[in-house]
Amino acid sequence: MSDQTPPPPPPPTGGEGQYGQPPYPGGQQPPYPPPQKRGGCGRAMVIALALIGALVVVVIIAVIAAIASSDDDDDDTATGSGDRTEQQSGSDGDGDDTEGEADEVDDATISECTVDEVGFMVARISVTNDSSERSNYMMEVAFETPDGTEQLTSSPVFVNGLEPGQSTTAEANSLTEPPEGEGSFSCRIVELDRTSDEMG
Repeated sequence: MSDQTPPPPPPPTGGEGQYGQPPYPGGQQPPYPPPQKRGGCGRAMVIALALIGALVVVVIIAVIAAIASSDDDDDDTATGSGDRTEQQSGSDGDGDDTEGEADEVDDATISECTVDEVGFMVARISVTNDSSERSNYMMEVAFETPDGTEQLTSSPVFVNGLEPGQSTTAEANSLTEPPEGEGSFSCRIVELDRTSDEMG
């Protein structure tokens, strides 16, 4: 008998692979897994930027609305100031707010309450001598808040040698800027004194 060694068994084609894991079908190496998409951070940043943009738009709208409201208030103040100036200046002829003799206070009325080219508050006063003698006038003009609750400043005004029946215009300059621009104040004659300019 001859000593014959049986041939080695063929390599396994099924079952577990070399390292105990099942081989990929067809004997090919499995592909690398696709990289994971990291879109979470980018999406969060886009959302955050959108929220910030919306907030900025809301703030801009609020600022525009506040400016528009402020302009409306200024218009109302200017109108109210003009009405108050006309009433307090004695143009209605009652002269209740002006200190002086009854026949004197009607001689002067405030024709304009405004600011000059420098920006100071000024009052222009129309004066007519209703007496029978040449007269001098000494007046005090108050510059006040539109509601009259606060006096901002005051200014004296003098008119000399006004003949009977003669008229002139005097100006009281406060040399003071108004607190909030033109229309934020009113003018009022608080005192008027008329004296004869004729020597006895």
